[in-house]
Amino acid sequence: MVEILSGKRETPVAGTPIDYLNIYKKCWEDNPDDRPNIQQVLSDLKLINMNTNEMEICENTFENDITHSSNSVDNNSDSSIHYSLQI
Repeated sequence: MVEILSGKRETPVAGTPIDYLNIYKKCWEDNPDDRPNIQQVLSDLKLINMNTNEMEICENTFENDITHSSNSVDNNSDSSIHYSLQI
């Protein structure tokens, strides 16, 4: 306990997403008044969850687009492949 009072903190697990590390760091602030309350922690966790869900939706959409494009190429009787780049 003396170590904690002197500012020692456990080392976060390698590979922990930065959003979780930020919550962890906020919760271990030296001054208790600077620490988030449970409602703030829950709000941050919900935001992380929403962002994760949005990323999964984007990834799924991207994967579906690739599959659809791949099927279109496979079904194309022309043996040439055309690429387009949209900037």
